[in-house]
Order: sequence, then structure tokens, then C-alpha cells
Amino acid sequence: RHEVHGLVDITGGGLRNILRMRGGLRYTIDDPEEPLPIFRILSELGDIDVREQYQTFNMGMGFIIIAPEDEAEAIAHENTDAKVVGRVEEGGGVYLAPENVVYDHYRSNWTCSEPHTAPRAVQVSREWHPPVTS
Repeated sequence: RHEVHGLVDITGGGLRNILRMRGGLRYTIDDPEEPLPIFRILSELGDIDVREQYQTFNMGMGFIIIAPEDEAEAIAHENTDAKVVGRVEEGGGVYLAPENVVYDHYRSNWTCSEPHTAPRAVQVSREWHPPVTS
């Protein structure tokens, strides 16, 4: 029903997972979901800074849909648990604007002995398409 350019699971890797998308684009998150209370508790108990939290936990944004602007608005309107959280523009990396945090490379803790089993990048067009969470 909607044109979608990418899907990103934020759980287990946080916002860095967006870096698996097409390079040459900057994914700016300027209106993220309010973090769930559990993340404040973890931060306080573990003395975890905000940069580490957003690259480790989903912070309440479990899944991001990359879609053209008009499609993103329609998706958010049709799904009560979704909202537009940002935009895609020329550049590189993931920028979490409210915290002034940039992630510019993907960090992986897993190893793979079989090269053909490594994850593949998802290609998206260079058209403007803001991320939407659900």
C-alpha cells in the first residue's frame, strides 16, 4: 500500500543499525520517541551516557521505516503507534539531533567464518524519505 525504501530493526544495536542502509545519506533523527522509563533506570544504575544508550538500546524506537515524505506521513497517520521521527538528506551517518550525537560507522561484535552469510546492505533511492518509527 505504501512505497518503502528501507526497514531497520533498532533493537540490538540501537541507531547504529541505520548505518546498514545506503551510504552517502545522513539519517537525521530530530524528533525521537520519548525513551521508556526503563532506559532512565538503566542509565542511572549503570552510569551509561546517552551516546552509549542510543547505540546499544532501542530507546523506545524498535523499528524504523524509511519512506518518501508523503508516504511517511500517511504511514504515521494510519498507524497510531507510529510517528515521523526525522529525515534523510545528503551526507553520511546517523545524527541524533536532540543529543547532538553522530554515529558514522557500524560497530559489529559478531564474527562470521562464512563470508556468504554476512548481512547485505539494503539499497534505497536518493530521494528524500524521512524515517518513521512504529
